[in-house]
Amino acid sequence: IQSPLLDSRAKGTTVQLLGTERVDGVDHFKLKLNFRTGHVVTYFISSKTYLLTKSTEERNVDGQAVEIETTYSNYKKNADGYLFPYTTYTVIGEAQSSVTNYDKIETNVAVDPVIFTAQSLK
Repeated sequence: IQSPLLDSRAKGTTVQLLGTERVDGVDHFKLKLNFRTGHVVTYFISSKTYLLTKSTEERNVDGQAVEIETTYSNYKKNADGYLFPYTTYTVIGEAQSSVTNYDKIETNVAVDPVIFTAQSLK
């Protein structure tokens, strides 16, 4: 798992600080990420915790431009000490929303290389 902010310049992503904006009563740094593909995402990073708490982007869904907003919360460290948002809430346009809650997030898990062979794909 890798943040688009990590080595953004090497990946061809430009990051622009748009200032600060209040989200849920807390000042957030507002960052606009322009990917080399043309895709644009805006990140809202808490000035208190420096954690990503919200992202917004526009996507094409069924031929229509739709605003997608995702909020990230319930940050916890996993067994390896990495912080993850264990709850995400996504709103797509005005009609759809979903909540995802994670019970456990594992990192550095051994993977059997056999799952990458052509036979396992059959």
